[in-house]
Amino acid sequence: MLHKFLLAFLFLSFNQINAQSDYLDRIDAYLVGPDNVDLIHDSQSEYYIEKYQLLRENISIEKADNEAEILQLGQKNFNRKKTVEEIANIKESNKVLDAEIEKIDGYLKLWSVWELPEKNVLFLKSYESKKCYQIDGQAFSYFPSDYRLDTLEKGSLIYWNEKIDQEMLDFEFEIEEVSPARSEWIKKRADRNCLSAEPDDCLVWCLKEFPAQYDTVVIQPAVLGCVDGFNLDKSGEQCERRIISEDKVTSELQVKLIDSLTDREIRVQKFEIAECN
Repeated sequence: MLHKFLLAFLFLSFNQINAQSDYLDRIDAYLVGPDNVDLIHDSQSEYYIEKYQLLRENISIEKADNEAEILQLGQKNFNRKKTVEEIANIKESNKVLDAEIEKIDGYLKLWSVWELPEKNVLFLKSYESKKCYQIDGQAFSYFPSDYRLDTLEKGSLIYWNEKIDQEMLDFEFEIEEVSPARSEWIKKRADRNCLSAEPDDCLVWCLKEFPAQYDTVVIQPAVLGCVDGFNLDKSGEQCERRIISEDKVTSELQVKLIDSLTDREIRVQKFEIAECN
């Protein structure tokens, strides 16, 4: 039986979660779906639906304002060429807003149809901390050191992690002065028609200005990394940020089965006890 840590790369490829995340560059906002979060509570769908509905409403208001401005511009009778250009630019802006709304609607649908699965129930009933398990037909077994149980007591805050793929971060640089501005007296030919037998008679002193010289110093090269607000997760493969809900645990006890390598919840549907070798 293959050990899970020896096949960590298989686990990561099997559990790719980048299919449900999108970045809205214009407003610097991430959209994530159920596959990109630790699913622990029904309130998560309410959290994301409320968040994305508000975001959609704000974008719709912005689009309505643009359309009102188009009507106003259309009523102008002066500088017609400039007015046509302004209207065209606003329409292009609305195309971007329409694309954002379409993406948000997709994530609203994902969260609207999502239901917290009845997961892990049978596993937790038969769970023994010193046994190894084969879960969901994966190519590796979970050894006792590969997983843990996390509990949420009644009244504790509900929190979870959002995960996204690493991004290619822009390189950082600064301009460094390598030579300051200076001036220098030099001799220049005063008159090309000077016929003196003494060369210096044809030269005059002139003050010449030399501008400062600068060079670009790279502080951080372009590399894969996590955008602001996210940190590299334990797997070293993806980025995560913690979301803390205003809701609290209402049941007596909630239990999560956590993968020790990735720190993500293991969703158990089928399992069997495996040999620990």
